Amino acid sequence: MDAPRNRLAISINHGAPFETGGKDISGDSFIVALNLESGKEDYRVNLAKTSKGRYGGFQDIAHASDGTAFVVGTYPTSILRINPNGDKVDEWFASPLNKTSTTAGFTGIVPHNGWLVVSDDESGKLFRLDMTKEKGTPEEVAWTGKTETNARVGTALDGAFLPPKYSGMILLVNCEQGTVVVRSSDTEWKQAEIIGTIANKHAGDGGSATCTSQIEDRVFVVTEFFGDAKKAENGTTIVGSRVDFPLHDITDELEQIVKQATKV
Repeated sequence: MDAPRNRLAISINHGAPFETGGKDISGDSFIVALNLESGKEDYRVNLAKTSKGRYGGFQDIAHASDGTAFVVGTYPTSILRINPNGDKVDEWFASPLNKTSTTAGFTGIVPHNGWLVVSDDESGKLFRLDMTKEKGTPEEVAWTGKTETNARVGTALDGAFLPPKYSGMILLVNCEQGTVVVRSSDTEWKQAEIIGTIANKHAGDGGSATCTSQIEDRVFVVTEFFGDAKKAENGTTIVGSRVDFPLHDITDELEQIVKQATKV
């Protein structure tokens, strides 16, 4: 969400990179900036024209204060930058050329005080990048407190989110284990510690915790049921028949974890 310009960034992806674990990264990937006042598109860009088949699996989007958009790609790691008008897309950061597309890299991306904080599935770590620079340079977020130096946030990392109610101190990272709670006491994200995990309530039903969001003062987990997809005759996937898409309210569990960590 690009709040100052009241526009919503929408990602329209080709599903192959995610269905094949990066083996097939072909296909178009559009980012649409929808003006919420006019209901019209401010711009629409095809990231495939910039990636040129070298990387794919585009996921989350973060915005700088001037409206510049940063789009994170996972197979392998990439971050593409879109200027505020949407008429220029450039490769801001990308994995080395020898990195294969089946290596899952950056997954979630959030803006904070001129920096981007990203989750990296390959290492299980967090990184930060100065979004004011001409090119992105990842700096590893050092683990502190009781978090071991070689600790992973989790496995199969997905979205990352800084709930506004915690003023940049708490980062939520979704993964196979559920929602991992990470704290940076000084909110600079040079260092941080893992302080708890909220279990995936819908894991038994095939649900995956993919991202979190704050609505007013409550925090919710968005669940995706990837197993619902069915194979069509041509080998592609189609949606299942699910009509119930629950939001898991984790506000109270999250608050308890934060309060307990503050006491230590």
